[in-house]
Amino acid sequence: MAFPPGRPSVTDRYATSDDYAAAVRAAAESLVAQRFMLADEDEALRQDRHQRAEAIRDAYEPGPWWAYAVLTAFFVSYGLGRDLNSVWAGIAQFVSWVILAGAAWAQWCRRKTKPSVGSTWRMTDAIVWIVTIGFTAATLAVLFGGPYVLAALGVPLPHAICGLAVGLMLIAAIPLGSWSVRRKVARVEAGE
Repeated sequence: MAFPPGRPSVTDRYATSDDYAAAVRAAAESLVAQRFMLADEDEALRQDRHQRAEAIRDAYEPGPWWAYAVLTAFFVSYGLGRDLNSVWAGIAQFVSWVILAGAAWAQWCRRKTKPSVGSTWRMTDAIVWIVTIGFTAATLAVLFGGPYVLAALGVPLPHAICGLAVGLMLIAAIPLGSWSVRRKVARVEAGE
């Protein structure tokens, strides 16, 4: 999204990150030449931005892929339990919860977020907020409203189908984490 409206985005104006860095360097050199900035201030600012961006990149670690598969199994077993009133579906739900709790505990024990990076993880990007809220709303709509729509259409096992759909939506959302990190890194390097 361009700001102000009508202005080309950063990716439209600069083909690569090296082109962007060269433009920033040229602008800083211009400010130094006009005596609006000291030369050492420019270098210190650049180093600070680079270090903060690297800290964000280093702190991000996506969850294990199999946790999404287990979460999908949980939603499907929940749906089967609702559709068939099956004891086995309840057991599968319990096993899924135990595996997910163990995975969450293991992730928490080996977290790498440093205290100095904490302030960079604030949700200050409106586009990331909009995408996150929209995706959450769509997931909840499929999970809670989907079975009623499918049942009205006469589709068999509507809860299980919606559980599978939610699991697949969560798997499709995996790239959103790295996307939001790339956006945050670009904002930090740009000095926003």
